[in-house]
Amino acid sequence: MNNNPLVSVCIPAYNHDKYIADCVKSVLAQTISDFEIVITDDMSSDQTVAIIETFSDERIRLFRAMTNQGPSATANNNIRQARGQYICFLASDDRFQPEKLERQLAFLQNNPDVGIVFSYMRYVDEGGAPIDGHPAYRYTDVENRSREEWLRKFFFEGNYLSAPTAMIRREVFDRIGLLDIRLLQTQDFDFWIRACLHYEIHVLPERLIDYRIRASQQNTSAPTPEKQAQTYWELSKVLRHFCQIEDEKLLNKVFPELESLKGDLRSTQAKIALLAVHAASQPVRVFGIDALYNALVDDEVTQAAEENGYDLPTFYKLAGDIDALGVKQGVRVRELEELFREADKISQQRLDSLKAEYDWAADQARRWETAAVNATRQAEQSNKDRKEAVRASQEWKQKYEQAFAQSQVWQKKYEKSALPFLIRRIFSALQRH
Repeated sequence: MNNNPLVSVCIPAYNHDKYIADCVKSVLAQTISDFEIVITDDMSSDQTVAIIETFSDERIRLFRAMTNQGPSATANNNIRQARGQYICFLASDDRFQPEKLERQLAFLQNNPDVGIVFSYMRYVDEGGAPIDGHPAYRYTDVENRSREEWLRKFFFEGNYLSAPTAMIRREVFDRIGLLDIRLLQTQDFDFWIRACLHYEIHVLPERLIDYRIRASQQNTSAPTPEKQAQTYWELSKVLRHFCQIEDEKLLNKVFPELESLKGDLRSTQAKIALLAVHAASQPVRVFGIDALYNALVDDEVTQAAEENGYDLPTFYKLAGDIDALGVKQGVRVRELEELFREADKISQQRLDSLKAEYDWAADQARRWETAAVNATRQAEQSNKDRKEAVRASQEWKQKYEQAFAQSQVWQKKYEKSALPFLIRRIFSALQRH
C-alpha cells in the first residue's frame, strides 16, 4: 500500500447502495494509478457498506461513522484521513470520467498560483444515461475569471461551481480550514469564497464528471421549498466572509463602487452592508440589513452612513422593505391562497353546471341511441319480411309455371287422343242413317 498517494478521492457515502459500486469503479478506472479512495459511511441503513467491502483494491480505505452527522462532517472526516497532496470530492451517486484526475493534476502542477481546479459536468439520469439539454448547463458551464471577479460574482449572484468537479491542493485546507459543519446546503460555496480570498481558481471546460439527477428531487441540492429556505438562511451567514476582507486593494478590486462612498465608515462590514441592501437577491439584502444593523452600533459609522444617505429613518424603511422574515410574502401567500379558494369555488360551480349539462346531453344521447337501435331492428325485421314475401312469391310463381307447363302437356295429349274418337263417333252416326 502506498502511504503517500498523490491524490486522495474523498467519498462521503450514505444510503447509495444502488450507485456506490459505479462510483468506486469510476475512480478505479482512472488513467493514473497514484491515488487512494477515502470513504466515510454516514450510518447507511442499506447495503452501501457491504457493497464497498466487496472491493479488494488496497487503495480503498473505508471509515464508518458511529452516528449520522450529515455531509459536511462526513466530508471533513475524509479530508482528515486523506494523505494525498491533492484532494478530490466525489458524491457516492456520481462518477468520474476516466481522465478526470490526470487532466486536473496536470493543470495544477503547471499552474502553482491556482488553488482549486474545477471542470464542467455531464448531467445523467438515474440509470446513467446523459440528459441532453439539461437547463442547469447554462449555469454551470461558466467562463474563467480572476479571483476578484469570482468573489464579486459569488456576492451578487451566488454559487456556479460544483464540488464533485473540484481538485484542491492540500495547502488550501491547511490555510483556510475544513468545511463548516453548521451548513448543509452552502458548505461548498462557503469554502469557495474563503479559498478565493487567498487563491486563484480555474475551470477546465471539459465534462470530467457525471452528475446524477435523481428522481423525485432526491438530490441534496434539489430546489424544494424547504431546501431553498435553508439555503437563504445559510447565505446570510456565508456572505459574512466578505466583511472580513482587510486588504483594501483587494476590496476595491472586488467592489470598485466602494471608492465613491463618503466619510469614515471605519469597517468593511459597513461598506459591504451599503452595497448589499440594494442587491437584486433577497438573501443578499437580508444579509445587508443585518450587517448594517451591526455596523450602526458605532456612532461614527452611523454619522458616515448618514453622509451616504443612510440615516436611521432610511435604515428602518429598508428593514421593513426587505422583509427579512418573509412576513409580507406570507401575507401575499395568504391572499393568493384566498384567491385560489375563490377560484376553486367558482370552478367547482362551473364544473357542477357543466356536469348537469353533460348528464342531460348524455341522457338524450342514450334515448336517441335506443330509438336508433329500435328503428334498426324494425328495418331489419321489415327487410326480413320483405325478403320472405319475395321468396314465397318466387316459389309460387315457379309452381304456377310448372303447373302451366304440365297443363300444356296434358292438353296436347288430349288433343291427340280426342280427334280419332270424334271421327269414329261421326262415322258411326252416319252408318245408322
